[in-house]
Amino acid sequence: MFKKTLVVCIAVGLFVLSACKKNDVSTNQLDASIVQKIKALGFDTSRIIPMGKGFIVENDIYLSRTYLDSKVPSSPVIQIAKTEQYRTYNIVTGLPRVIKVALDGSANTVFFQQAVDEAIARFNDLGYQLTFQRVSTGQDILVKGYYEVSTSLGYAGDGVNDATGFPDVNGNPASVININTYYISTVNSVGYTASIIQHEIGHTIGFRHTDYFNRASCGINVAEPVNPLGAVQIPGTPSGADYRSWMEACHAGTGSSTFSQYDMFALAYLFTANGDPGAQPITDFYHAANSDHAFTPNQNFNYFYSGWVNNGRVFRAFLKPATGRIPVYEYYNSSLKDHCLSLTANDPSILQYPNWSMTGLIFYVYSTPVAGSVPIYTYYSSVGTNHYYTKVSNFQTIMPEYRNDGVVFYAAP
Repeated sequence: MFKKTLVVCIAVGLFVLSACKKNDVSTNQLDASIVQKIKALGFDTSRIIPMGKGFIVENDIYLSRTYLDSKVPSSPVIQIAKTEQYRTYNIVTGLPRVIKVALDGSANTVFFQQAVDEAIARFNDLGYQLTFQRVSTGQDILVKGYYEVSTSLGYAGDGVNDATGFPDVNGNPASVININTYYISTVNSVGYTASIIQHEIGHTIGFRHTDYFNRASCGINVAEPVNPLGAVQIPGTPSGADYRSWMEACHAGTGSSTFSQYDMFALAYLFTANGDPGAQPITDFYHAANSDHAFTPNQNFNYFYSGWVNNGRVFRAFLKPATGRIPVYEYYNSSLKDHCLSLTANDPSILQYPNWSMTGLIFYVYSTPVAGSVPIYTYYSSVGTNHYYTKVSNFQTIMPEYRNDGVVFYAAP
């Protein structure tokens, strides 16, 4: 049986999810009408695996024959860019809404409870109108376990009960997520298991794979179907590939990776009233060899850049402009190996010195205090040629080599 598998990509030092080949059926062995229906919905047809009353496509999505026979909506595809986040035509509706998640007997262990709770916490921490709750009964989504001696991870949907891995036409989430208990037991990581569950929940609420059109994260290149009716591009996500997305076809990262900032844009577009992700955590990452701190909304930073350690969240900031918010720009010195922040684009007070360059706008804050906001101080160490940002006003008493250069901005409540 095919699901999603783990292989090692030595070239980049990352683990990625890829397809196993057990029970694969080549496209030319299937009824042509089936292949055409799958293609018409915008799914990759290079590998289709019969299962139960339907088929698994794109490694981890179950499509029932009933789903394939249903009428494809005729509304136009939003053409924004070829590499943005994508959703299906059916998404979860009825906001604000709490989706209830339960575990059946095959997965109801303390380990799986912790993994489900962590996945749920990652969604709920965003503060959107779609939230999740773990329950014992009365669930909307059931997490089931299956045992297979392989590196298979899991899939959304259920071939036994003809449950497709996407929301139904009534705006309800897909009802089943399957997780391979054998593989999870070999990894033995609550955080990594939470990332797998988080990805599959993404399918159940209406998300396609971010790179569905070429599956680049899997190391393959499958041509994008013409007019992919089942993949609607979400405005606000990047025009370049987002290889840190929680919905990559082959989920990258060796650990507990979570949402990229563009995933937050995509989720906010679908599950908030105004499409604004709001105040999101800014994480401090530290590189000991370079004595350098980087402050970013990308909580997966350390999974894609070697040598960096997650030092935890330090404050919250906004990802979109709005009245009262001002942009913060990041600068980097390639010689000193130092990151710093400024409220000025192409800041001459920074760029006048050798080897500094502006890497871009990274988030929005307040320039003056507002209700509930927090002052953020900038500190500088000439010993390590390092800038540091914190809401701690007496940081120099903890780290005497740092000089307090005052309040640089005010963080979100």
